[in-house]
Amino acid sequence: MSSGGRWRRRAVYAVALAGSVGGTAAHGVFLTRAIPWLVSLVYPDAPPDQVRLVVISLFLLLGAFLVSVYLFLFLVWLAAVRSRPTDVIQDGGDPPSLSVVIPAYNEELSVGLAVKGALRQDYPQDRLEVIVVDDGSTDSTAEVARAAGARVLVNPENRGKAEALTLGIASARGEVIITTDADTVLSRWAARAAVDALRAEDVGAASGDVRVAPSIRPSFLQRMQEIEYAASYWLGKTVQDYMGWVLITPGAMGIYKGSLLREMGLIPPDTVAEDFDVSLSTWRRGYRVVYAPQAVAWTKPVRSARELRSQRVRWFVGGLQVLSKYPEMILSLRRGAVGVALFAYLILVEYLLPSLGVLGYVAVPLALLISRLTGVGLLLGSVPLKVISLAFLAFLPLQHVPGIIVTSTVLASKGRADLIPWTVPYHVAYSLWLSYLKLESLLRFLSREVVGWRP
Repeated sequence: MSSGGRWRRRAVYAVALAGSVGGTAAHGVFLTRAIPWLVSLVYPDAPPDQVRLVVISLFLLLGAFLVSVYLFLFLVWLAAVRSRPTDVIQDGGDPPSLSVVIPAYNEELSVGLAVKGALRQDYPQDRLEVIVVDDGSTDSTAEVARAAGARVLVNPENRGKAEALTLGIASARGEVIITTDADTVLSRWAARAAVDALRAEDVGAASGDVRVAPSIRPSFLQRMQEIEYAASYWLGKTVQDYMGWVLITPGAMGIYKGSLLREMGLIPPDTVAEDFDVSLSTWRRGYRVVYAPQAVAWTKPVRSARELRSQRVRWFVGGLQVLSKYPEMILSLRRGAVGVALFAYLILVEYLLPSLGVLGYVAVPLALLISRLTGVGLLLGSVPLKVISLAFLAFLPLQHVPGIIVTSTVLASKGRADLIPWTVPYHVAYSLWLSYLKLESLLRFLSREVVGWRP
């Protein structure tokens, strides 16, 4: 990047930081006016100054930092979207050979579609191969994959995703390797977009754009996952790519130079977040990781809350396992933005603050209950308990207004305005549940509890 480009980005960050601070302050003012008014509708005698004190305390304790992070990401996202040069996939010269590696365990119902999607790429068929690694399945996974056109490798017993990927990559002949899941279908143009993302010599890997596969009658959980993925990719990875620190190549659509993976030798089996592990190993070897928004992959949504909880806990614990493997990269000045991002974004924003937020949401009602039972004022003792309780209930949804606006804007920009009404339960309830799972994951990681791939 030229010096002029660096200065422009620094100016964007400065404006975004100032805007996020100003926006957070403005939202705080909104809360201190809206909530006292709402409380006065129920308790006309409630002193507004005391109610404002309650609101300010709750905002500083539970909401201010989260709001500022959302606003900062949004303002940088606006700059990133405007600066993206083109959405046209470049097509120059002979395309490199490409291997798609799909690890699978008891996936006979979905692996056929995954293989067909990988084979039906807008890509020269003589340069494309699809490899399915049957990791000790007890069903017909291997037979279905073979019938769909894949080259099938079989592990005699279930050894885990990392070893299945290692076997597939060792057998792959492609100059570019895509790793994906057996319940994921690649879009027709994903292969060309993947290759295009790796054109620069210093780029070793890329994250594709993972979306939740549509269904005729989507459930509440599917809607929540659709918004979660949209926030993670369309907002989060767009900003990360602009700032130069894409940290994770997802298991559902990881894109790598074959030479890089062969240099690594094997996919590390000592964590349950091998995609994050490989990404940090890529950065440590001196390569960049970028975001390829046109390399779209459609993944099957998790159907039950139990399975979703198990998957998210595995992701969150796996992330902590990987971070503990690379302590030298955290806040490393030599790593530049990546080292700062590992600490500021992942450790603080993704783990620590959500965990503290959950504790705050529990502590406030608990303090109110103890006050009710004992008559002792534990929270702003001069304010009536019923007033604090009502202010807290009003604060819970209203504090998420900036996040709802940001997420809705991103969804609308991608033609998914149909999801906008669902952003309210997403921010008010689902995101809080995810924060609880992050706290649970943090505790399980600290207690060294083993977290496996299946519930």
